[in-house]
Amino acid sequence: MIALFTMCLFQVACKKEDAFLAAVPNIQLAVPKSLNDLKLLLQNERIFNAIEPGYDIVAGERFSTTDAFFSGFNKESQNAYSWAGRVWSAISDVPEWRDPYQQIFYANTVLYYLPKVADGQSQNALYNQIKGTALFFRAKAYFSLMQLFTMPYKSSSAGSDLGVPLRLTSDINAKADRATQQQCYDQILNDLQESSQLLPTSTPYNTQPTIIAAYGLLARVNLSLGRFHEALDAANSFLNKFNVLTDYNTLVPGFQISTSYLAEDVFHMDAFNFYIVMLGSRKVVDPALYASYTDNDLRKSILYSVSGGRRYFSGTYEINLGTLYKGIATDELYLIRAECYARAGNTTAAMTDLNTLLIKRWKTGTFLPYTAATADDALQQILNERDKELVCRGLRWYDLRRLNIDPKFAKTLTRTNLGVTYSLPANDLRYALLIPDQEIQLTGIQQNAR
Repeated sequence: MIALFTMCLFQVACKKEDAFLAAVPNIQLAVPKSLNDLKLLLQNERIFNAIEPGYDIVAGERFSTTDAFFSGFNKESQNAYSWAGRVWSAISDVPEWRDPYQQIFYANTVLYYLPKVADGQSQNALYNQIKGTALFFRAKAYFSLMQLFTMPYKSSSAGSDLGVPLRLTSDINAKADRATQQQCYDQILNDLQESSQLLPTSTPYNTQPTIIAAYGLLARVNLSLGRFHEALDAANSFLNKFNVLTDYNTLVPGFQISTSYLAEDVFHMDAFNFYIVMLGSRKVVDPALYASYTDNDLRKSILYSVSGGRRYFSGTYEINLGTLYKGIATDELYLIRAECYARAGNTTAAMTDLNTLLIKRWKTGTFLPYTAATADDALQQILNERDKELVCRGLRWYDLRRLNIDPKFAKTLTRTNLGVTYSLPANDLRYALLIPDQEIQLTGIQQNAR
């Protein structure tokens, strides 16, 4: 029975041989009997959609908090917020590491059982959907790990720079040392490319991936690697199939952008793991960011609220899963494509995409199309709009990592609380979190530098 299989699969049984799989079991469980059993396993939203790592939003977004709120944070939240060299204690269970590897284990388990239950149905549409879904979720999990536990990607050194342990098997006794960054990103891209050939064009629930979601994630990954031609191709593939943008004139200030999974912009739904700093008015927006919105820009009222005289981010596509949104939406894909056009020197196409987005964000009848004298001018405007549009989705952390490589865009982050100023310079070693101590002790893999 699938209920028995799922219940057994989610039981916790720590294996000393593999600390990063401490949250997954020995495979002493009921064996799935059908493709439908495996499909149901992949539909577990708690595992695959509601526990995306949250450090990137805490560390990367343009907000601060008050001294009173900061004092009330637990130690780990304070450490994450202030870019401490060590965020978690030596005995902590680290969700940023545990949860993606849990997703990888489940994906690998499904891929292991899939040919065993298919019974000659390898060309069956359901078989292809299950395989594509598992590959998509595995790629997404590895991409999250790479953005948190490795240094920013440089093509010149990716063949020797450390990635993360790369596991492609459900055997929890199999050893896995740290692969190179290039090996990890090659696997991520290969998984997504294959999934884009297998997934359906639509599903009943947008917590489940589709071919369009695979194109969206491919565009995001390629952008992070500076593979702008490939990111452009993927963004085109996405937008050729889905290009709907929410008109902010239809929204009411002070409410979440969506109260259902059917928000027009949203194509694939994910939500962040919880940090207390994410709650409501604790996220005091950077005054310079807020001032960058003009009065006719509806994002100024839709995305932000006021409490106790403090402006904070309150607009999110996510409400059902109870935290902030980290999925794939159309606005991000327009911005990716616009950036790729600008970097290719196609200023006209870049500004067309940017204006297509912005006219849906401004008060009706007030928007004057942006213009750019050069491709560099267009690029700067597009990067500015990424900051203003993609607020509190964790994507700024990805942008900081990739853009800091270029001195023209490098930024030092600062926050001040209780009389102490904290900073994170561009390309600092703290852009790669420490791997959990228990993992280092039990597996002997190399720790990140400090």
